[in-house]
Amino acid sequence: MSDPQTYLDVLARLPAASPADLDDLLSGSGTPTQGQVLPGGRFIPSPVLWEAEAPRVSRIGLRVTRPPADLRRIAARLAAIALERAVYPVVISHVGVCGLQQYGFRVEQVAGTDPEDRRCSEEQIRRLWNLAIIVDAQELAGFG
Repeated sequence: MSDPQTYLDVLARLPAASPADLDDLLSGSGTPTQGQVLPGGRFIPSPVLWEAEAPRVSRIGLRVTRPPADLRRIAARLAAIALERAVYPVVISHVGVCGLQQYGFRVEQVAGTDPEDRRCSEEQIRRLWNLAIIVDAQELAGFG
């Protein structure tokens, strides 16, 4: 999503009401258990296997540590930031499916069950995407 028209499309499609979660409607099981990606043992990030190209556009991270209360507001602000600053946002989700996928944003899920594993996983994502900065979603939602 580096094309400005894509972000304008996101802003134009933001609904007035929040969409229903189809998984909950179909299964009735609620949210799945998150963070149990690797059976047993500790999560160890893989070493860098190849050098990435120099980025043509800056990338920023948005850390989601709890389910966002107002996805539309966060999606609108994130799309506006991407347009105004010509950056590529990458959402780093500590809660599994955070909901920003439905607006077309790139979402990376953090693996691990304890804080150290999750920190290592987030650091691996930061290095993979060469993120210039990571902002908490709660801070972004408060920007007015």
